[in-house]
Amino acid sequence: MFEPSREEVRKFFMEAWQGQRNGRLLSPLEALATEVIQYHPEFHPLLESTSQETLERTWGPEEGGMNPFLHLSLHLALEEQLGIDHPPGISAIFQRLCRTTRDEHEARHRLLDCLGQVLWESQRQGTPPDQERYRQLLQATLST
Repeated sequence: MFEPSREEVRKFFMEAWQGQRNGRLLSPLEALATEVIQYHPEFHPLLESTSQETLERTWGPEEGGMNPFLHLSLHLALEEQLGIDHPPGISAIFQRLCRTTRDEHEARHRLLDCLGQVLWESQRQGTPPDQERYRQLLQATLST
């Protein structure tokens, strides 16, 4: 299993964004990453940085915001889930949310909240992510 370091993940997003801006031919994963990045102009200055500080910085909850690289990584994970409809039904839930919100990015963020919640719980409990809990949270997005 590929387990990149924090710095490798950050470099991936930064280099993909730079490559897209420079017209470089991107790999399919880089192309997907830049699509996600385009939805987040608030991250563009950070991704255009060449500072070592950007590669080393820690975003804590006390700063009031999410780690932008974690956020982008969750987006990529969600896109993979939507692409293979796993967990089963996530694609249908996404389509329904798109119709009700009339905003694909907002629909994605509602699903990202579920993914983030399950991963946070898993980390705190020291257990694998609870797939049933994830399905329940996804289903609950339709009633909010």
